[in-house]
Amino acid sequence: MINDAFRAAQHGRASFKHCLLRAAAFERCRRAPIKQRPSNDKRRGPFYGDIRWKRFGPGKTHDVTNQVPPLAGYNLFSSDAALAAAIEREGAAWHREALTRDGAALATPDVLALADLANRHAPELSTFNPRGERIDALEFHPSWHTLLGLLRREGLHALPFSDPQPGAMVARCAGYFLHAQLESGSLCPLTMTFASIPVLQREPALFATLRDKLYSPRTRSARRAARAENFRDDRHGYDRKARRLRRAQ
Repeated sequence: MINDAFRAAQHGRASFKHCLLRAAAFERCRRAPIKQRPSNDKRRGPFYGDIRWKRFGPGKTHDVTNQVPPLAGYNLFSSDAALAAAIEREGAAWHREALTRDGAALATPDVLALADLANRHAPELSTFNPRGERIDALEFHPSWHTLLGLLRREGLHALPFSDPQPGAMVARCAGYFLHAQLESGSLCPLTMTFASIPVLQREPALFATLRDKLYSPRTRSARRAARAENFRDDRHGYDRKARRLRRAQ
């Protein structure tokens, strides 16, 4: 106890006397027995009833028991009876397997952590480079690029055009609806790509040069993210967020 107080005083946290008094008080609390409610005590309150006094170690103050765990580990599509019925009714039943697979992937702790990061980290504008040259570049958090890659992997940017068949528009809207429940920012460039295709098709020569890129299931940024093997940037809390969601399941 004295050594702890001496080390604390050396680090300039407080005087040695003050540190010693705090260390002594902590030691008394640590050695104090757990207080239990007497069997004949009918009172209710923060320290009575079914709650017993406890000693908590450093970093823990209490247990939260009145909150539900984070919503994770379920299937966004199969748990939505109205959406499943709609694709059957509108002729998109052929896309059910893909929607089921996508619905399960979107509710995993890893993808939920990506959506949380994409919402918390806004795009950053870099007006000049280190040499003072004007660049006007926007930098997006890697989680945003990864989510955009998931959207394109499912073909939601061009499905009715790249795979035209009855119900293709409904199938695309259903997948779009699933992704919108997680994060909406990445839907904007996807919608612009989708809207540009019928316009560009009016210029056959121009469209022929862009067709493969427009229909591609992967973006350039998504390819970079894939080479990084689904980044694990703990500085932005990705690993901590994903681990917390896994433990809550």
